[in-house]
Amino acid sequence: GLEVQGTRVESGLIVVQTRLSVNLTALTIEQVVSRRRKLCMDMCDSMQLELSHELSTPSWATLKAIADGAKFDLASWARQVLRDVLSGCVSYPPEHYNDETQMLMRMKDAVAAKKALSG
Repeated sequence: GLEVQGTRVESGLIVVQTRLSVNLTALTIEQVVSRRRKLCMDMCDSMQLELSHELSTPSWATLKAIADGAKFDLASWARQVLRDVLSGCVSYPPEHYNDETQMLMRMKDAVAAKKALSG
């Protein structure tokens, strides 16, 4: 934008002294459009961290012991299932998330997947 540095009158004309300024903290158009998608992506990242923490709790210990006996890595499987579902929730173009119905559907999909795995 332009920043006014001063004004003066010369021969009946108003002279405005300006300088060009750049707001480096302002978001780009792409960032503004992507805000809601980023919100969904951040929520999905948080859900993956929560599941990793939950897998170390006693409530998963019995299930993991049974799975280990069957030579099945339950923790890795649970992480991968959640990662796959959540990646689908954030795979749409940014404009998709600016539609409230679509945004809500993606968030519900993510919450349902997390709830199915962690109860």
